[in-house]
Amino acid sequence: MDSATIVAAMKKLGVTKAPWTGGLIQEVRVRQFFARVAMTFNFGTVMRDYRPYPGSDTETSALVADRWRKPGDELTTDIPRIATGGANTYREFVTRYSSNSIMSADNVRLSEVMVGFNLPNQYLKRYGLGTFTMTLQVQNIAYWARNKYHLDPSVVSFDGRIGNPLPKIYSCNLSLNF
Repeated sequence: MDSATIVAAMKKLGVTKAPWTGGLIQEVRVRQFFARVAMTFNFGTVMRDYRPYPGSDTETSALVADRWRKPGDELTTDIPRIATGGANTYREFVTRYSSNSIMSADNVRLSEVMVGFNLPNQYLKRYGLGTFTMTLQVQNIAYWARNKYHLDPSVVSFDGRIGNPLPKIYSCNLSLNF
């Protein structure tokens, strides 16, 4: 197959950089207490679902166990059978970059929740202090993803390999001004 035929057969399946992104930060204050919630969203984007190519000794994905083995398996899997003729870069390319590996990367993330307390000035002036603020904060709390595996798009690489989940980050901050 020549390159002109390949280009003619290509079909646009989406973009990997979200055209619609944004966020919302809501803060509430009641006397010396405050709370803040931050959410972000990304819509209109796609990512790749990893497809193993069981044609070389370097494939270590557990998905190889779900590969095609006998006629009829194509109804339940899209992982190809193990190649018997050695490496085939065209077959690997078609396997990894076919349209069936494209899925939505739309997501909404609850990225931060913070609660805090400002000590009233009447207590601070006695000790020559200007302000005292204490906050408790949690980041990377939760996400919603519109794909069948509920994968977090921020941990999926360009070829669909899944990395470690984003850790939740807990912090306590004290701010003291003189």
